[in-house]
Amino acid sequence: MAARADREAPIHPALIEGIVEAAAGPFGFSRALTPEVRRQLSDRPDAREFPAVRGRTVVPAVFEYPVVVGHPNYLGGFEAGLPAPLIFVTGAWSALQPVPDEATALVMESTHPRSLATRALESARLLAKRVQQLPGVHLAFRPRSPILIVLLPHAVRADALPDTMHTVGNEYPEFPGGLRIELTSDVTPPEITRYAAAIERIIGQEA
Repeated sequence: MAARADREAPIHPALIEGIVEAAAGPFGFSRALTPEVRRQLSDRPDAREFPAVRGRTVVPAVFEYPVVVGHPNYLGGFEAGLPAPLIFVTGAWSALQPVPDEATALVMESTHPRSLATRALESARLLAKRVQQLPGVHLAFRPRSPILIVLLPHAVRADALPDTMHTVGNEYPEFPGGLRIELTSDVTPPEITRYAAAIERIIGQEA
């Protein structure tokens, strides 16, 4: 779990172009999209952002235009029950849930095989149990993919975090002390123990 300086990979312009082309007019997008995608879409006058509650997007029934969502989204959730036509931005863990036949899918990154994604999800749930045993640590919601949103008792410095952990408080102030953890596809049980130990150490250092 090495540290890294750049915590957000650049978004290829072709993805944004693909979203605009697929929408073919006004569209909405989820607040739970990858932050860089959100920023680029928010600059468009024909786009409207919709909130996310407990990791899932909320769209009013009267909105009739396409809505862009992550699959899973940046907070680790899979969208369900939305009334509008959907444009799914797929990624590493998309094999955990199939994209509906009537939806449009655009690829942001390659997808892991379902078997690997399922094992990683099991590891994420194990890590969730471990971190909830730490004083003052809570989960924002139960993990639905190998992405966890963990709420720490206080905010921590981004430069103190390992490679797979990111603070989310600036983008999502509703998650105070929020930490996003995305596991790798080949995570092992000893690494889960080290993740939990790293979080405990970070909390102690920042106290």
